Amino acid sequence: NVSFDDIIVESISGIMKMESFNETDFLVNNTSLDTLYLIYTSGTTGMPKGVMVNNRSLINYLEFCKKTYASDQVVMPLFSNLCFDLTVTSIFYPLLNGGKIVVYNDDIDIMIDQIFHNKELTVIKLTPGHLKIANVLLHTETLSVLESLILGGEALETKTVSGTLNTFGNHIKIYNEYGPTEATVGCCIYECSGDRDSDEC
Repeated sequence: NVSFDDIIVESISGIMKMESFNETDFLVNNTSLDTLYLIYTSGTTGMPKGVMVNNRSLINYLEFCKKTYASDQVVMPLFSNLCFDLTVTSIFYPLLNGGKIVVYNDDIDIMIDQIFHNKELTVIKLTPGHLKIANVLLHTETLSVLESLILGGEALETKTVSGTLNTFGNHIKIYNEYGPTEATVGCCIYECSGDRDSDEC
């Protein structure tokens, strides 16, 4: 019988015996068309499928985010399921721009409460359903450093937008972002205000 400790010792011994490598042995030659990640989606057609997203698509999307959603330091919450492409923005946008991710792990109501009391966040990506939870929180304050809310995944109602601006500050830009997974998270946005005549933004 071989114990786990024996395997570890043998593995370390094997590493110690390895010849030296030069840095070219570890170079990876990726192209902009290489697949970066694969994400499963139910799709707007109702036909579930896996979508391969390439490097170029994500970089284009993140460059757009950089120009649009925050003027300075990007600090975002990470609270949604990693299998949801909304999370792609919450991970890659701050990290690729020298920003910060604040990780939450609790029941959704508790996380939304914590997020909307965090005065460090500058951008939040969430669904309109999440924003409705935030709008009924008790003991809220203006979030002066929060620049943008990026909404997606569901219809966004004008009354949700106006309630948010009244509660957390009229300085906040609220973007309704749409895009099928195949378009890498988002492909179009609309900046919403709470004074529209229609019910949806």
